[in-house]
Amino acid sequence: MMKVLQINVGRAYAAQDMAYATAKQRKVDILIVLEPNKKRVKSAEWLKDTRVNVAVLFLTKNLEVIGHCAGDGHLLLRLKGFDIMCCYVSPNIGMQDYREEVDRVMAMANNRKTIVLGDINAKSPQWGGHITDKKGEYWMEWIHAKDMVVINTGLAPTFVRRDTQSYIDVTIATKAITREIVNWTVLDVESLTDHRYIYFEVSGIKTGMTMGQTRTIVDWPNFRRKINAVTEEGTLTDHNICSRVISKAYKDSTKRLGRSTNTPYWWNDTVEEKRKTCSKTRRQLTRVARVQERDEQKIVEARATYKTAKRDLVRTIREAKRNCWKDLCLELDDNIWGDAYRIVTKRFNSLTPYNLSMERKKQILKDLFPITPDELGMQVTKADVTPFTLEELENAITTVMPDRAPGPDKVPPEAIKEVGCCAPEILLGVMNELLNKVPPEAIKEVGCCAPEILLGVMNKEVGCCAPEILLGVMNELLKKQEFPENWKLAKVWL
Repeated sequence: MMKVLQINVGRAYAAQDMAYATAKQRKVDILIVLEPNKKRVKSAEWLKDTRVNVAVLFLTKNLEVIGHCAGDGHLLLRLKGFDIMCCYVSPNIGMQDYREEVDRVMAMANNRKTIVLGDINAKSPQWGGHITDKKGEYWMEWIHAKDMVVINTGLAPTFVRRDTQSYIDVTIATKAITREIVNWTVLDVESLTDHRYIYFEVSGIKTGMTMGQTRTIVDWPNFRRKINAVTEEGTLTDHNICSRVISKAYKDSTKRLGRSTNTPYWWNDTVEEKRKTCSKTRRQLTRVARVQERDEQKIVEARATYKTAKRDLVRTIREAKRNCWKDLCLELDDNIWGDAYRIVTKRFNSLTPYNLSMERKKQILKDLFPITPDELGMQVTKADVTPFTLEELENAITTVMPDRAPGPDKVPPEAIKEVGCCAPEILLGVMNELLNKVPPEAIKEVGCCAPEILLGVMNKEVGCCAPEILLGVMNELLKKQEFPENWKLAKVWL
């Protein structure tokens, strides 16, 4: 079941924030914003038309999008099995220009299964209006020509401004997909704009998991039982086998429960309460305006109350976002790999990495880590590297910090810490075995190209502060047997 939410925000910043929050709360798969705030849709995750009158955000990972085509005031989404044509036609253009824009929209809606939706600024009883204007007549000609069906129920207006109510946001579809469109409705929630949310679902579409952070629950007692069962069979000293055993034990003891929240980061109870108040005052204004014996004084008072509630809601949203930004900056001082790091690196996902030659990479490493004459004369032998002791390992385990990003094996520091507590002989045996496997020539080369790493190993500083890092780095180095350059790469990674 694919869920779609449509709204015209009128370029308002707060209205677009509210649209995103509504989409998250309803676990919507596609958010379609007409007349979006141009600053908010600059990022590459938003699909836009050439005029930035239509913007689309996909909130689902596994929704199969074949392609899209952007035009002037319209955006065609080609999904697996059907198309969605999103459009905005301005009410401030002449009839001839209006017809030309409608012609371009309907000419592209040529798939057997097509949904056409948007703010068309046309009136017709077919979608709830009380009269038919020339624009509505022209749309009806196209609808009959393509044998399409109007999905609007006409039970609630899609646009409300003071005493004016209109039905200008329209959804139409070809007959082949009409039966698959269900639960079409105009939502009765505050949108901070004159337009109302239009929500509907398309059945038979597998959407997968909604984007967002996933919650991971680890059964640590089960993890410890699996590790102890392995140690009873014998001591592990091979680093490859040990890595696989720990990784499998952690994977078997982990459950993922989907995303942890259905609201944006700035949403809180105060914003929720202000929104409810705003929706309540808007409904009161609507009831007062519908009374046959209109009391103008009551209407003016109800309208003033509604405007005050809207201003309070907008102010509360801004304050909530400002407080979240302050908290983010404070967290950055204590945890550089926290939310701030994830927000920044998320922007890099769409970038194409540079293709550098091996010579260029070596030159960059030499520039980053220049070798001084004193370092070239350093003499190191294998005998200088003493094995780790159980006491040193126990001290190292106590300093392992939780909530840190895992390495390539996807095993977090918490799992390494559990292994060190329930079966320290595994880590101790593997680390000492790795030290014994490193040849003296390799240690000498390391001392020439990156002596600070070698000194850290010799003094057990690396092993004491983060044994899982030492294990992962040495594992990769032993596989490739290219110690000088790889040690430098490891220094970059560390």
